[in-house]
Amino acid sequence: MIILRLISKQILLSVSGGRMCMMLLVNLCFKISLIAFIFWHLTDPEMIFAWYGKLISRLPNWLYYPLGGCLKCFTGQVCFWYFIFFIHPYNLIDHLFFTSSGIFLSLIYEWLWTHLET
Repeated sequence: MIILRLISKQILLSVSGGRMCMMLLVNLCFKISLIAFIFWHLTDPEMIFAWYGKLISRLPNWLYYPLGGCLKCFTGQVCFWYFIFFIHPYNLIDHLFFTSSGIFLSLIYEWLWTHLET
C-alpha cells in the first residue's frame, strides 16, 4: 500500500494544467498491466499463488473472472480501480484509455509469453 501511495504522489506532481501528461499515463499503464499479467500467471497450478486461484475458482463466474479467472477481465479490473483510487484529477477519456490500454497490453504480454516460451 505504501508503494501505491508513493506512485500516486508521483502522479499528482506530474499533473500539468489539469490534465496528466500522457507519457506518464502510458508508462503507468505498462507497469500496472504487467503486474496484473504476472500475478495472473502466478495463480497457475504449482505456482506461488496457486492457492488464490483455487480459492477464487469456487466463486460464481461473475466474481471469478474479474478476480483472476480471466486475464482480460482481471487486468481490466486492476487498471479500472487503480485509476479511480490513485489518478487525480479524474478524466473520463483518460480513464477509458488507461483501462483499454491495460487490457490490450496484457494480450500482447500473453502473446509474447506463449510465442517466446522455450
